[in-house]
Amino acid sequence: PAAARALLNDFDPYLQITNRLRALEMNGHPIDKIEMIVIGGTWSFYHPNYQEEFLIGCYRACNDYNTGNDSRTEEYKDRLEYLLELQDRNEHAVSRIIGLSIETRPDYITDFEIQRLRALGVTKVEIGVQHLDDEVLKLTKRDMKIERVKKATELLRNAGFKMVYHMMPNLPGSTPERDISMFD
Repeated sequence: PAAARALLNDFDPYLQITNRLRALEMNGHPIDKIEMIVIGGTWSFYHPNYQEEFLIGCYRACNDYNTGNDSRTEEYKDRLEYLLELQDRNEHAVSRIIGLSIETRPDYITDFEIQRLRALGVTKVEIGVQHLDDEVLKLTKRDMKIERVKKATELLRNAGFKMVYHMMPNLPGSTPERDISMFD
């Protein structure tokens, strides 16, 4: 559904969020507290300019919703500074973003990336672990080892992020027993 909504709105985050808020509201859901979940692959791989522009669109949509305002015409010189301004405005908006979740790979989690995620307002990180068996990761060409997952987990926890593992049972090289052991 999220990918279809993105396509329907020409991947414009402002329109995606506005239409999602409208749909939630029409179905009787409260829209005063929003947990924004940005899906679509490895967030950390996207260019920083794109990340900032995307989040600017999200915050503009939440800040403008049901106000009659359209902040898309506002000009700014510094994207990150403007994003922080939009986040401040959002504290008093009808639809406040109370959590911002992104997806990324464990091997993209570094001290620098954690500082960047914090600056963007990210509160939760879903890391694509896939499996906890190095043999399975090698067979599926994941290009990392469990040690990297451990390091990413430690960095994220120490930085105070909420965290989720994205796991994939039934990968090539695994067995039901290995998968059960992994989840244990």
